[in-house]
Amino acid sequence: MITSSFSRLAIGAALVCVAVSGCTTTPKGWRKKEPLIDSVSAKSADEVIRCVSDIWQSQGAVPSYLPRANGGTLSLILPGVFGPSGQVGWMLDVDKAEHGSVIRFYGIKSIWSKANAKTNAQILACM
Repeated sequence: MITSSFSRLAIGAALVCVAVSGCTTTPKGWRKKEPLIDSVSAKSADEVIRCVSDIWQSQGAVPSYLPRANGGTLSLILPGVFGPSGQVGWMLDVDKAEHGSVIRFYGIKSIWSKANAKTNAQILACM
């Protein structure tokens, strides 16, 4: 029998994670979901990634960057509060295109809607 508040909170957080996002917090898992932003930009992939990374860093976040053959992926890792630490909470794929770049932003859609709206606006401003 679970009696501690912490244990109930941990189980509740895990259930929310499963219910809300299916715990799809790996890059491969996110790419199976519909992105919050799926757009093109006249700016280069490097310019968009640099801009978004600078914004996230100015807010105290530590984004991870992974170069890919046709661009790069910028991601933020969730702290252990919402489930196991080390899971990707937000992910931005930016691919090179003939005249700019293609941007796809992934994140949890429901309980973080206010945070996503703010982040969506920041990403769109970088485009």
